[in-house]
Parts: sequence; structure tokens; C-alpha cells
Amino acid sequence: MKLWLRLVGLALLLASHARAQDLLHYEPPAVEFIYPLDGGVEYTRSADAGVRDLTPAIVLSIDAGAPPSQREDEPEFGATATVQRAPPAGAREVGNESARDLPGSFGDPLRILDALPGVVPIASGVPYVYVRGAPPSSTGYVYDDIPLPQLYHVGFGPAVIHPRATGAVRFQAGVPSARYGRRAGGLLLAEGTPYDDQFDAEAELRLIDVGGWLQGKLGKGALTLSGRIGYPAAVALARGLGVLNSGTRMNYWDGQLRYRYPITRRDQYELVWLGSFDSIHLPGVSSVPGAGATDLQFQRVENRYLHRFANDLDFGVALRFGYDRSALGSAVKVRANNLGPRFWIEKRFARARVRVGGDMQGSVGSIVNGTGSLASPEGDLRIRLPQIAAAAARNQGGLFIESDLSLLPKLRAELGARVDYWHVEQRTNVAVDPRIRLTFNATDKLELHAAFGLGHQPSVFFLPLPGLTEVALDRGLTRATQYEVGVAYMLPADIRFEVQGYLHQYTRLLLPELVMDADIEDQPPLSDAIAYGLEFFLKRELGKLSGWISYTLGEAKADAFRSPIGKFRPDFDVRHVLNVVAQWRVWRGLTMGGRLHARSGRVIEQLSPQYKQRLPWFVRPDVRIGYAWRGRWGDMVAYLEWLNVAAQGEYLDADCVFQQCTAVRAPRISIPNLGLRADF
Repeated sequence: MKLWLRLVGLALLLASHARAQDLLHYEPPAVEFIYPLDGGVEYTRSADAGVRDLTPAIVLSIDAGAPPSQREDEPEFGATATVQRAPPAGAREVGNESARDLPGSFGDPLRILDALPGVVPIASGVPYVYVRGAPPSSTGYVYDDIPLPQLYHVGFGPAVIHPRATGAVRFQAGVPSARYGRRAGGLLLAEGTPYDDQFDAEAELRLIDVGGWLQGKLGKGALTLSGRIGYPAAVALARGLGVLNSGTRMNYWDGQLRYRYPITRRDQYELVWLGSFDSIHLPGVSSVPGAGATDLQFQRVENRYLHRFANDLDFGVALRFGYDRSALGSAVKVRANNLGPRFWIEKRFARARVRVGGDMQGSVGSIVNGTGSLASPEGDLRIRLPQIAAAAARNQGGLFIESDLSLLPKLRAELGARVDYWHVEQRTNVAVDPRIRLTFNATDKLELHAAFGLGHQPSVFFLPLPGLTEVALDRGLTRATQYEVGVAYMLPADIRFEVQGYLHQYTRLLLPELVMDADIEDQPPLSDAIAYGLEFFLKRELGKLSGWISYTLGEAKADAFRSPIGKFRPDFDVRHVLNVVAQWRVWRGLTMGGRLHARSGRVIEQLSPQYKQRLPWFVRPDVRIGYAWRGRWGDMVAYLEWLNVAAQGEYLDADCVFQQCTAVRAPRISIPNLGLRADF
């Protein structure tokens, strides 16, 4: 079987083991009293600010008829009327409801990522993507200010965070804020849902798993609790559909707990726990020697203390405990316990906001390289894993400063910088990453922006795995230089149009196609790469019919320096990527939606220019039908969705003989999902 067909299997084995106004129709109240999620200032905006959004916030339900200081039965945190602030220009944000109704997302807000511009999936249905050329492990995944070592469960499983526990999801394909670092790619930032001490609950039963969510009052504080469990019946269904091989065994679970407790009028305590577990045995790809069993697990517990001073100054500290485990057969076994303190201070002025902070993470555990590779039982495919320093302890950390300045009435500057280090045994790597973003609001409808930034991270394996993504490796740091310019314009009928141009340059990048080359006997070579292109985004959110069109025109080149391979076209060199999404509220609770995903094929060179060719296009339609009604026990939603309803196959490789190449189609992946959800 050819190389990229095997990559899909590897992605299933490892990967699975392993409010911007444009997307929300938001009508803010005249006045809100709010307290920041992480000690930052809170803002809102007028309903006609078409390219603005809200920063993460906790909204307190305070009686507008009495000032907060007169309410004895409500917690007080220095409540204040909201003011206006713009989000990072070029960022795209998705609300929970819009994302859960997206066809092909299986009701998961975090799976909306591959429907946005600048994103190229590594294969259809596999929820791992290149972002402007950056491999999946180079994109930062953050939930409620906690970095996630992996974003999705096994195979075609859901995200490791329950949908109802997920608030708005913000995606920055390049130049993220300075507070988020140690990544060479973009940022996917998911907020936690606002705390509320009013009881609410949700239960959901699907073909692939069962899950639940609840919130309510606990003592003087507010609690949210959620989780999901995948069950063996889902594996049997997948085998029947031909998605998984006979003999495949897998299961998963995840859980989230968030608790907020008001200590005093200006002090607050928060507790956040996240956990995820995956286990899969995929006989088509096994370790040598040993079985193809993979276990992934991570736990995160963070304690936070927040204080708001009277002079527009916020202070916060947090201490995070973590546990990571990745076992890829006998090839690699990683087990680590992590301790990570962090702090931040934010000061607000009349026309500016300044935030400084820092964090550190120390890890102790064990790393066993074993064979250092995975291979098929026939031995015709070998995937070399990155060499990891076998150190019992390692640590990393950084300091940052960022500011949001109103230079002129229509010009805003976001300036930032961070310094990071990675230390393993006697080796220390240090990086300095400046960030700058300028935004010019030419009119109420027209916005222009330009951004530049640097990003660094270890040269890691291309799929995010617990314990492997954030460690310093023997092969130094990958560096990304990111440039971005964009225009956003509000058209009539509440239609938003956006164009962005980007240029990303990478050095010392570990690319998957070289890792998977069975002919390479030593360590896979590192590469320099460049990705550039244009992104188009057209969005309408109004009335019964809503949707968007995203299109990316891109190109990429790579050079495996210090290697006989030389220059080549990387696998993320996909020229055209198109997504058309439409959602229609047909009648009462009946909704229908469709999504068309289309992209041109990647270039196949067989590491030799004489066999160079571009594979055929791939087109995938997804559909969703849902019906909502009020039942005896609460609001009910029943839905049927189907990924790749036309059962289209994707071309991932080619057979080349005597300069004649024939495209090879991967197995057709077509997945239905039936679910019932109740909100009590």
C-alpha cells in the first residue's frame, strides 16, 4: 500500500491516539456588569460594529435597579459598565450554537477548524490539519487558558472537551497574541462557558458515545461538570462501514470540572480540571516488535487566584499540575508529571492596556525510545519517530509583555514580545519572539490590518501527543516567521467579506512525508519551508438562512537541507481549498444544513522530479437534519448527520513506473451519526 494511504492509518493510530461578529448575531444589552475570566479587562461593543467580538468574560447577573454595592446577596467584583474594544483583526470566532449545527462537525465546536480559510486537512475525515503550512503539532490548542497536548480523541472521535463546556472558539491562523507562545503555528483558543449558579443540565446519546453536562450552585460558588464516554458499539459500527479494520479495539473518555468561588468583593478563586484517555489497537499498523497498541492520557488541574485593585489593575496567579502518558507500542513510551506556575498583571489606561506575565513548566518522568520507529507487519512501511533526549527532568518557561494602544482615533496597535527557554540536561535553547498587529478602521464598515511575528518550538513529531509536543528535542528549535495583511468589509444585508494575504517561512521543520520515508536509514532530515497565499471569507448570519464561503489559494515549497532530497513540494502544497456552508431554519424546530468541501490534490514527486504530478481534486458533501421540540423533561433535539454522504474517495498517492503515474484512491470514508440531546 502506498505512502499516503498509510499516513491515514497512522493518523488514526497516532492522531487519534495521539465572537467575531461575522459568525455571531449578537445584540448586547445597554449595560453589563462583568468580571474577567483571567484577570483581564472586559469589553463589549455596539451592535453595528461588524468586525468586533467579546473577550473572555464572566457575566454577573446583577439587578440593574440597584448598584452592585447595595446588593448583599450577590458577589461583588468591582463591577463596571462595559466599554468598547476590538479583537485581534483577522481572527475568526465561532459561537457554540453555530458550530454544533455545522454539517460534518458531529456537533463539536472544535471541529469547525477545517471549514475555515488557511486550513488544509491531512486527509478527509481525519481531524488534523496544516495551518498555513504549520503541521498539526505546531498549532496551539488552548482551553480556558490551559494548553491542551491533544485536541481530539481516537480516529474520527470528538474533541477532548465537551461541546457544552465550550464557549466561543477563536482561531488565529498566524501571529497570535504574545501571551500564547512556544508554538510555530497559529492558535485555536476555546473559552470556557460563563459561570452561572442557576441549575442547567444536558444529556446526549449518540451512535459513538454518551455524554452529559450540568451547572449549578455549590456553596457560594458556581460549578460546571461535563464528560463523555465512547463505547465499543461505535467500533463495531465503524468496522461495518469499512472505516476500521477487523480486530480494531478502541475506547475513550474525557471529563471537565470548573468551579468559581467568590472569596471577597475583589478576590476570587477558580479550580479547573481536565482529563482525557484514549486506547486503540489497530492491527494494520503495529510496532516492531510488539502489538499495535497505543494508549494516550493526560490530566490537568489548575488552581487560580484573581484580585482586582481599585485603580484598574488586575492581578492573577495560577498553579497547574499535569500528567501525560503516551505509549506507542514498544517504539516510544513517555510518562511525565508536570508542575506549572504562572502569573499575570494587567493595567488599563484611558487609551491603552498593558499586560505582563510569565509561566514555567517543570516535568519529571521517563522516556523510553525503544525501536524508535513504527512499522507495518509486512515491513514495507517504517515511520521514524523523533529522537527525544532521555532525560529524567526537563523544564521550559517564558515571560511576555503585550499592549493594546489606541494611537489615533482610527488606528490601533497591538504590540508584544516574549522570551522562552527550553532546558534538557546540559542543553538550553532560548528564543525571542516579537509580535505586532496594526488595525486601521477606515470607516464604520471597512477595516484594514497588517501583522508580523516570530514563533519557536522544538522540532517535534507532526501529530500532537501528550508528553511529546512540548518537550525539547535533540534537534533544536523550529522557527516560524509570519506575515499577514487583510481587509474586512461589511456589505449590505449583514454580509461580511474578508480577504487576507499571508507569508509564513519555516526553518528546521520536521515534515511527515520525510518521517514516513522507509528508505531513510538515519534520522529524518529537517527542512526549510515557505507557505504563501490568499484567503477569502464571505459570511452571512441573518434570519432563517445563514452560512459562509471560505476559499484559500495557496502555494508551498520546501528544501531538505543537508540531505540528498533537496528541494521538493511539501504535502501541504494544496493549491485550492473551498468550503461552502449553508444552514436553513425550515419550519419551527426543523433545520437543514449542508457543507461542500473541495480541494485540489497535493503534488506527488516520489522524491524525484521526473515523477512529479498533482493528484485529482477531492469533493466531499456533508449534510445535517435536526428537529428541536419541547418535551416533558426539557428541550429536545434529534438529528442525523452524515460526513461524506456521497462516499467520495480521496486520492492520496500515486503509482509511478517509467515516468507514468496512476493516482491511487484511499478507502472511501463515509460516516453517519444519529443523536438525541436533551436540555433540562
